[in-house]
Amino acid sequence: MDPIATLGIVAAVCQFLQFSSGLMKETAGIYHRLEDKSDDHRALEGIYQTLEQVNSRLETGDPSDSYGVSLQKGELSLIAEGCKSDCARLISLLSKLKLGQSRSRLWASFRLALKEALAQHEIKKLKERIAERQSLMILQVVRLSRASVGAIDDKLEVLIAETQSCHLSLRQNASKLKTELTSVQSNISKLQSVQSRQLQPDTKLDEIALHLQDLSIRTKALVMLKKIIYSLDFEHNAARRDNIVDAHKRTFAWALKRRDRWPEGFSDESPPAGTGNILQWLESENDLFWISGKPGSGKSTLMKFIAGHNSTRSALSKWATPDCQVILASHYFWIAGTPIQKSLQGLWQSILYEFFTQRPQIIPIICPDRWTLDDDEAEKHPWTKQELCDCLRRLGDQSNLGVKFCAFIDGLDEYEGHHLEMAQTLSQLSRSPHLKLCVSSRPWNVFEELFGNCHTSKLYVHEWTKHDIREFSTSQLTTHPLCVSVGMQEGKSLIQKITERAEGVFLWVFLVTRTIREGLTNYERINDLHDMLDAMPSDLGQFFKHMSDSVNPVYHRKMARALRVASSSGQPLHFCIYHFLELELANADYALVEPVTPYDNETLARIQHTVHRHLNGHCMGLLEVKDQNVQFIHRTVRDWLRTKDIDEYLAAKVGDEFEAHTSIARATMALFKHTHFSDDTRVITHPDYFHWHGSLIEELRALLNRVNMAVIHGVDSNWVWSMVEETSSVVQIMFECDQARFGKPLPKSGRRGSDPQMVFRWALLESRVCIYLVRKLLAMPGYFDEMDVNPIWVLLGGNRANNPDRIPGKIFVQIPKTIPNKIRPCHVEQFFDWTRNPVPISAHGVDLIWILILRAYKIQDIFDPEERLDASKFAPFLSNLRTGLLTYLLNQPSGVDAKVRVSPKQIVPSWLAVFLLGMRSPATGPALHAWTITMRVVFTKSLDMECLSSEFSPARSVLEQICHMMHNFGDTGAKQEIIEKRETLYAFLSIVMGISDKCGCRGHVSRLLDKFEEPITQTSCGKHASKSTSVRKSKRIKQQCLQNAPTQ
Repeated sequence: MDPIATLGIVAAVCQFLQFSSGLMKETAGIYHRLEDKSDDHRALEGIYQTLEQVNSRLETGDPSDSYGVSLQKGELSLIAEGCKSDCARLISLLSKLKLGQSRSRLWASFRLALKEALAQHEIKKLKERIAERQSLMILQVVRLSRASVGAIDDKLEVLIAETQSCHLSLRQNASKLKTELTSVQSNISKLQSVQSRQLQPDTKLDEIALHLQDLSIRTKALVMLKKIIYSLDFEHNAARRDNIVDAHKRTFAWALKRRDRWPEGFSDESPPAGTGNILQWLESENDLFWISGKPGSGKSTLMKFIAGHNSTRSALSKWATPDCQVILASHYFWIAGTPIQKSLQGLWQSILYEFFTQRPQIIPIICPDRWTLDDDEAEKHPWTKQELCDCLRRLGDQSNLGVKFCAFIDGLDEYEGHHLEMAQTLSQLSRSPHLKLCVSSRPWNVFEELFGNCHTSKLYVHEWTKHDIREFSTSQLTTHPLCVSVGMQEGKSLIQKITERAEGVFLWVFLVTRTIREGLTNYERINDLHDMLDAMPSDLGQFFKHMSDSVNPVYHRKMARALRVASSSGQPLHFCIYHFLELELANADYALVEPVTPYDNETLARIQHTVHRHLNGHCMGLLEVKDQNVQFIHRTVRDWLRTKDIDEYLAAKVGDEFEAHTSIARATMALFKHTHFSDDTRVITHPDYFHWHGSLIEELRALLNRVNMAVIHGVDSNWVWSMVEETSSVVQIMFECDQARFGKPLPKSGRRGSDPQMVFRWALLESRVCIYLVRKLLAMPGYFDEMDVNPIWVLLGGNRANNPDRIPGKIFVQIPKTIPNKIRPCHVEQFFDWTRNPVPISAHGVDLIWILILRAYKIQDIFDPEERLDASKFAPFLSNLRTGLLTYLLNQPSGVDAKVRVSPKQIVPSWLAVFLLGMRSPATGPALHAWTITMRVVFTKSLDMECLSSEFSPARSVLEQICHMMHNFGDTGAKQEIIEKRETLYAFLSIVMGISDKCGCRGHVSRLLDKFEEPITQTSCGKHASKSTSVRKSKRIKQQCLQNAPTQ
């Protein structure tokens, strides 16, 4: 039984024992103490109702062995059952007394009724039972309470530790429960000191149990809140916000001030296009506020400034009114980040995570369905975009929460999806009176149409920052030690020129002032500084080109390689990747010979310093090292690199032999070899999902995904084989040399739970390196035999159905772990859907699925002519026929010619495997019909018949056996199924005869056809057909086959 329910039973038993004990002792006394004799009836009613409630609470299951406490012979169960029996007896007695007595002297009547209903020895035994049970309950309460306190204390300790650095509200509630628990522990200690096991009059066993039950319930709720909050978090959630540069101390102050004039360069006659006042909007009931501006104008910096400023919260308090608190959240889309950082799923999760972190008690109201789940389900069950959006709508509609919400969402143009749909959703959410949204983006048409119609609720940053740019430029140049050498007046003219040319683009100002500071360092004269400024284009793209052209030509190749890698990677890469890029210039295969040795901190620091200096010199600062990753100084650099002209410019610099994804894969391999994985590699198991967890498995997936991306971009298959085989060896070495370690082994799986190769093979399937897997399985069919689950389940994403962080917004259809016949076309369809996968699927994906599906059929047994087969062996095949899976696969490009091994020496195309399986199987009804239709469609395609050319081909042996079998069916009573199979066989043989010279089997097929010249009385022509008719039909069939014409 659940520990909380057990404590409820304990409380009910204690309550009955204490109540009934007092009832037996003080019935008369109670009566005499009543001042108003009319109260006696109400007192009796109270006793009756109390006993009824206690009896109801005793109506439960077996409460034994909760919290792991050993209760000999179910002691608590026996006590509860005895109390329930005695309680029912007293209730029955009171019921009769209520009906049969007048209102006067009821207490005396009750005492008399007890004597009449119960013999003296029964009353004595009842008292003895009550006393004995009270003594036993002291022991039980102590034992259960100590176990309960221990369990609750453990949970609270973990909760406090996990929320140490954040989640203040959860930590405060946990500390409060911890204090209450200490008080309960003190009461339990007092019980332990009662040597005679006799309760003191003021001892309340039921109160102790009830208090513990309440603490257990509240702790469980607190743990549930924590798990729901943590389920919304994702890796690198705050990375983009942390990477945005803080506003300069003298900039953006205008954004949160009362406005008394227009920005510099505007007037009442010519106001700015966006006249919105952010402070006024924060205080008012207006819905959505839109901040826009040119690329590089400082939109993200302004959003970060507003979201974190104290004045923002003060202004929002006026909007919320004194009765409500205000909760703020912010999210920053990042197109160069991980998939979830640029997805709608990431937006909703991030916003709800911040709201719930600050106000966890609203979770049961906002997430009612998730709140009813079990603890583990609440944390592991995947969030869908619809569920998240519903939560936000529910949050905005609630008027009784005592709180209002405001969210700042930056970079809508960096969202990777349908921008109109997202913008419409945000617009709808902002109409709630309890939810306020401030968003920012570039001035794209889709946002102008939805957000730009109201001048008072939009603002273009570049129109308001002229003064800020002057302040920033002044600060940057006047703080240089050699600035005095140019003179005060000359310096002002330089700053004014920068301010005028900037046109509100802060990024341009940052790059220009950085270049001029370098000129000051080189003792350039003021005229030279002016010339430098005049040579710099105002357009950002042209300015980037100007910077790249200024790089020493000796470094052009290195510059182009670094920029191409950064542009192609999809997200920031570890700085070591750029270190290994230089090793590749000397030896393209350096990654394969790199030793498996972890780098220490000193080595990493030295490499980071070197990479930083090289990027500054080779790329003129367009790339920078932040934390441990290399990224663009601004998104506009990435956009510029992806223009056609610049792409061609860089391609000419790197040469034809360079391919960015291949270089990234090599460097990732080298970095993997030099990484020490300090955490455990372990298995997460659950009825609905099953996957490996740990930093090693994550980095291994990342490496294999990089290899897969190289495959997509045309890398040689032999290179893939070498890389993956080397990776397999590296993983093995890492575990042997303690560079990685296992956690708890996989349950019930023996050595496989701590087998490095099982980890590697799981990662292979998850990363879908299809070109390697096809080659490996053809050479080694038993490669996945040691796995505990069906490998196709892993390949198709079954173990990722509950892992939305890796593929945001795409929840996979659940696939059975071990039952291949439950796989549906939709499972395979989502496998080929590139929008659901972090890495596109290569052309070998169809081949791999065929191999794994036919592997599940144990096809080598089926292709053995000597093997005796029963119907059960064909169950998965027949099920996949009925669901249309095989038809779907055969209709895929190259689906008919995918190769599968049917014997140690024989490989056949998938279409022939399906044909021969259908001929040998006991297919009937829908399965047979689906097979017949599918094969007729297949026969219209160009088929590979080389598998029939060998005289000793297993396919030919099975075909001959099938023909013999079909011939013999003629004398055993015809069935429609036999006729359908025979007609399909004829159609196949006619195709073979048509190309028999090419495949070298004309004589073989002719001999097979000769067998059908004998009478086919019941099968082909019906029960009453004549022998001559049968002969004529069989000859006609043979003739049609020889003429390569399908049977009519």
